[in-house]
Amino acid sequence: MTNFDKAYKETMQIEGGYANNPNDNGGETYKGVARKFWPQWGGWSKIDAIKKQVGGNAASINREASKDPALQEMVKSFYKTNFWDSIKLGEVKYPSISEELFDTGINMGILTASKFLQEALNLCNKNGQSYPDIIVDGKIGPATLNTLKIEPMRP
Repeated sequence: MTNFDKAYKETMQIEGGYANNPNDNGGETYKGVARKFWPQWGGWSKIDAIKKQVGGNAASINREASKDPALQEMVKSFYKTNFWDSIKLGEVKYPSISEELFDTGINMGILTASKFLQEALNLCNKNGQSYPDIIVDGKIGPATLNTLKIEPMRP
C-alpha cells in the first residue's frame, strides 16, 4: 500500500457518502467533494444520473453510487490529483508528514497545509543552525522538499 492509498483510506472512513445538508457550506457533497467548490468534477454527472434513477434519498444514492467502480475511481483520482500530487506529497520522505498534510489540505486547503509545513520547518531549524529558513509561500518546491530530507541535528 502506498502512502497515498493509506491516507486516502483513512479519509474515506471520515468523509462518508452522499449528503445535501443546507447547513453545510459546500452544499451537496459526495465523499467530501462539494459541488459548490468543485462543480467541474466529472463525478457529478454520475451522481445526477443516480439521483434521477433512485430519487433524492441519500441512502439510496449512496447504495447505488457505491456499486459504480468508475465513480469510486473518480473520487480517488480527484483526491490524488487535487490534494496529494498538487503539493508533491509523494516526494515527502516521512509518511506521517505526508498523511497529515493530505488531511489538513482537504480540511483547510492545500495552501494552508503547505504553509503550516514551511512554518514548522522554520521553527525546527534551531534559528538557522540546522538549515536556512525557507520562504513561507505555500508552494512545496525544491527548497521545502530538500529541507524535509535533512536529518535532524543531534545535540
